[in-house]
Amino acid sequence: MRLYEFAKQKEVSSKDLISLLEKEGFVVKSHMVQLGDNELAFLKKHFSSKEASLSTVKQSPQLNKVNNKKQKKNTRFAPKKSVETPKVEIPKKVKTEKVKTEKTSQAIALEPIRLDILAGRIKLSPIELIMHLLKGGVAVTINQMIDVDILKQLAEDFNFPLIEPKSDSLQEIDEDVSGDSKMKERLPVVVVLGHVDHGKTSLLDYIRKSSVAAKEKGGITQHLGAYEVKSDSGDFIVIDTPGHEAFPKIRKRGAQVADLAILIVAADDGVMPQTIESIKLIQETGVSVVVAINKMDKVDSSRADVVKQQLSQYGILVEDWGGDVVCAPISAKTGLGIDDLLEMVVLQSQLLELKTSDQGFGRGHIIEAHIEKGRGAVGTLILRYGSVSTGDFFICGSVGGRVTTMVNSDGKKLTSVGPSVPIQVAGFNELPDSGSYFEVVTQSECKKFISSVFKKARMHKFQSQSLVDMQGYYVILKADTHSSQEALIDAMEKLAQKVGIRLSIVYAGVGEVTEGDVDLAYNTGAQILALHAKASSRAHTLAKKRNVVINTFDIIYKLLEFWQEETKRTEKKEVTMKYVGTAKVLRVFNIKGVGTIAGCAVESGHFVSNGFISVERGDKQIGTAKIRSLQKEKQSVSEVNAGFECGILAEGLNNFKPNDIIKCLIEESK
Repeated sequence: MRLYEFAKQKEVSSKDLISLLEKEGFVVKSHMVQLGDNELAFLKKHFSSKEASLSTVKQSPQLNKVNNKKQKKNTRFAPKKSVETPKVEIPKKVKTEKVKTEKTSQAIALEPIRLDILAGRIKLSPIELIMHLLKGGVAVTINQMIDVDILKQLAEDFNFPLIEPKSDSLQEIDEDVSGDSKMKERLPVVVVLGHVDHGKTSLLDYIRKSSVAAKEKGGITQHLGAYEVKSDSGDFIVIDTPGHEAFPKIRKRGAQVADLAILIVAADDGVMPQTIESIKLIQETGVSVVVAINKMDKVDSSRADVVKQQLSQYGILVEDWGGDVVCAPISAKTGLGIDDLLEMVVLQSQLLELKTSDQGFGRGHIIEAHIEKGRGAVGTLILRYGSVSTGDFFICGSVGGRVTTMVNSDGKKLTSVGPSVPIQVAGFNELPDSGSYFEVVTQSECKKFISSVFKKARMHKFQSQSLVDMQGYYVILKADTHSSQEALIDAMEKLAQKVGIRLSIVYAGVGEVTEGDVDLAYNTGAQILALHAKASSRAHTLAKKRNVVINTFDIIYKLLEFWQEETKRTEKKEVTMKYVGTAKVLRVFNIKGVGTIAGCAVESGHFVSNGFISVERGDKQIGTAKIRSLQKEKQSVSEVNAGFECGILAEGLNNFKPNDIIKCLIEESK
């Protein structure tokens, strides 16, 4: 009999039973250990009388919540990594001057905090803090996160009190600060990891009795999904991650917010490249792990031993092999062993004693973000502490906003949410980055933050180069979510390096293909590649008119295959430059916020908006550049013929003078 089975019979927790056995000198690795004759004899004797059971071993918290509330004890939680938040690294030998100030009455939580928020709470100007840190050799910006080391130094310099954070189970909670009575059990967050097509989404599909796998294009997960799962063993939150090699950052983000991981390995394939990557991720983040060997309905039972042997080579030692990792053979197709797997997951999470508080301003992480019609920028959020309600103001990475709507994984609208429940939040002033830190703040803090941050264009700017170097592949990328965009950029850049071709990402964004994207593609000679993103009807019309190519895909590997073929064709092309027109500069206009425009008269041939220019002054060549904009009678046009005047705005070229000769060139492929 296993320990957890005996615990279930006696209606006690596995953790309490483990403690009892260890006090008697028995070696117990986990709740899955097989009880020997000596252990069973001791336990039967111990539980022979009801009085001994009640006085020595506490009842399971799930079976007796009333008694559990009466219990008082400090709880130390296992440390674990959170999603990376940009922080300021403090040099080892920073010396700052102590400032004579009266001690502020507001205590600051000892955790990373944005500089401008800290300044407001200790009643100082952000500039004063920035200058103070600069004197000590630390350069910061007004909206930058500062870490606990710098916070401690500032507390000493400016004489304000620090308290242990009332955050979540990632930190030790001081009873004098938060009080055990404020702490509540929270649902565990479980991430499912493994190689592509090993059954991660199919397992989730079976558990939820839904059709998640059927909704995924090509049968593979391409996003980070978070869902609530209810089972007979207990409830938990599950995060489904993509197994395709193009999504390593998404898998890492999922592991970093989780308490426990299910490593799923297909029995027929065994350990594969993304299985190894998942194992390394589990070891890096320190999450507890349960192994699920899937597709046992397709193979002989002996295949499970082969998989276990393979896992042992990478540091995952299951119980059958003398380790302490729980392993369950399953079939996500037939349901074989899934009940046992869920029970193991719940029991393992109970040993972690996950607690937090739903009081106070909510703090957590955005695990996914996308643009949704009618709601705008939407982020999938999991709180680690506190609560968030409709109407709350918040700061998230480099953006902010106010919660307008919240929807859970079943599509139900909510007005208030506590820790661990995955929700989709709308109300961001811009699309947040996946993995960014979310924090509910006051209205004044939010407005102050938004007003202090300049909007940054999320695009790779087209860099002007000499005409000789103007060879390569130019693309505009559009995707449905931030994670998809992120994965697509990484995959294309790796592929470009592999085949040895120069890739220029003119623009990368989230949402449908717009007229602006088509206009940018027309002016830069780029192709548009869209993943899970459609083009608007106006964009289609404009693209047809301007001969701009829009390629849309539902599956990332199909897009990559297409692009690889395109690069091969591009690589074989020999590109030459052909002169098609000549113009003379009549006047030069310097327009603030736009640039320098050369007012010209086209003397021969024609000028085209997607061409290049070469500027000559006497016998000297002044420079070459890509035409950024071509205007005729103050209107943007695609072509200007001889005999007409035009305005030319070039990329990176602004030293025009009257009487300069400008020649227009276009690319020709052989």
